[in-house]
Amino acid sequence: MTDELKAFRVLLVPLFLIIVFFIGPKMCSKKPVTPTPAETATVATTQTTASGLQIVGSPPQSTGAKESTYPEGLDAARIQYLVEIDSQFSEPATAFLAKKFAADEITALLARKKYIERAPDGTTIVTRDGALALDLRERSDGWTLTTAKRAFDKVTYVSRVDDEKYDASFTWHWEPTPIGTELKIEPKKVHSATARFAGGERHWALTEWVAAPNDAK
Repeated sequence: MTDELKAFRVLLVPLFLIIVFFIGPKMCSKKPVTPTPAETATVATTQTTASGLQIVGSPPQSTGAKESTYPEGLDAARIQYLVEIDSQFSEPATAFLAKKFAADEITALLARKKYIERAPDGTTIVTRDGALALDLRERSDGWTLTTAKRAFDKVTYVSRVDDEKYDASFTWHWEPTPIGTELKIEPKKVHSATARFAGGERHWALTEWVAAPNDAK
């Protein structure tokens, strides 16, 4: 038995070396696989979707208000042009200066700025500086002077009345003269108006005011 045991041990050593040589490297090469971030995200999404708690997809996009539809030949630029040449829109804001020197705001303001003087007979005299600085229009009893002009801002809506009539709403503001600024005319205040246009193709005209541009200054 002792000889057999010695023989078995002799054979066991080469067998052990063979096992280590062929099988050992394969076992050592099997390293744990770490999932990539993309794989992790896929697994997480799959798990969440399975639970019914995850909604996949882009959030709904908000829709703006329905835009105005312009008829052929009547766009925003054409509307602005027709409004600006209209006599009612282009009429400036004015103040009245009486030829008889009066105790009112405009007379006091112009006298303080040396644009007018009081004559010995109580009448108003326009100085040279006043004649240059003021846009005066003489009347029998005095003068009118421009204090502000309307400025078109933008078209806000266009609506169809019938096939050949459209209403266009727009905003506008006052652009005061230096005297208008002294009189506290507010240039930042937004006003609105609505004009009616009739015609067709490229032959549109402003025919009437639905809401005239006569807001207070």
